[in-house]
Amino acid sequence: ERTQTGAYTLQVGFTADDAGDDHGDRVERATRVGVNTATAGRLEGAGDVDYFQVAVTAAGTLTVETVGETDTYGYVRDGTGATLGHDEEAGAGANFRVVQEVEAGTYVVAVVGGAARTAIGPYTLRVSLATE
Repeated sequence: ERTQTGAYTLQVGFTADDAGDDHGDRVERATRVGVNTATAGRLEGAGDVDYFQVAVTAAGTLTVETVGETDTYGYVRDGTGATLGHDEEAGAGANFRVVQEVEAGTYVVAVVGGAARTAIGPYTLRVSLATE
């Protein structure tokens, strides 16, 4: 039983580290996207990372890629954080493309600027799943 009483001060703060950003800069703030979707994104500045979370409900071949004029690098990680695939130039133009056999589960996709993380601009993330 607690019996102490007295004056105290409670301070609450808020840090909007993703303010003005279209998609979260950390895995915990990843934008959820479905399979067989296209999602618009923008790399706002050098070093910006856009995270996406993809729930896959069946085993198959997962293809994740960007399209557009912005030079992108991307990677796909599984639920444990292990990198399954990464790429910078396999997509059309200067876009990334990762094709990976997956099981049902949750995956994380990161999109960053190519050219040593300095590229900025719009892109479209495409996620598709071909089931067996």
